[in-house]
Amino acid sequence: MDTFGGKVMRTVIEFDLDELPELPREFENEIRFTENFVTHFLEKFTEEGGTVLDPFAGFGTSLSAAEAKNRVAYGVEYDKRKVDYIESQTESAEILHSSALDLDELNIPKFDLCITSPPFMAEQMESNPFRNYSGESSYEEYLEDIDEIFSKLESKAKDKSHLVVEVSNMKVTDQVTTLAWDIAEKINNSFEFKGEIIVVWKKNNKVSESYGFDHSYALIFQKM
Repeated sequence: MDTFGGKVMRTVIEFDLDELPELPREFENEIRFTENFVTHFLEKFTEEGGTVLDPFAGFGTSLSAAEAKNRVAYGVEYDKRKVDYIESQTESAEILHSSALDLDELNIPKFDLCITSPPFMAEQMESNPFRNYSGESSYEEYLEDIDEIFSKLESKAKDKSHLVVEVSNMKVTDQVTTLAWDIAEKINNSFEFKGEIIVVWKKNNKVSESYGFDHSYALIFQKM
């Protein structure tokens, strides 16, 4: 057990990937977290009517979970196909078709909780997901973008608000990218790091492995 923001929270938690709804065929095999994962942190860090933001909205899981718990949901998503999908799955959530790199230009109210999972990049990759996977890039440039995005995100945060980032280290052909630790270091330039929670994902009653590991992390930060 540990304490985050004055609230006791388990530091190892499990969620069932079998609870994920099916996606349209064009999005098959996309990796995402579950609504129960989002709800776990909504109940720890927000009250009804609170504002929740996901700057990498993906398929809108954070927004759907926030709606279900009577929170005000905002999301930013670069892929127009995913924006259309989110709009078909939510009612009151506000989804903005834009890049997280443009957060400072977007009309988004200050949040009580930001919960998200940024697109991952391994060191040996040469295309940056924040640059639409086009043109040559590097892991160092990816981390610079992480730093910039979360610096802009800080201006959208209420005092004492929380940030939860789900991320994994990556093992590709025996080469390990310490993605979780590298991202945490960059975010800590703008938010105070409060701790980590190990997240175990199960599928068909078995622990599920992804990116070479059988767990990910929920990194907890707070605006001080």
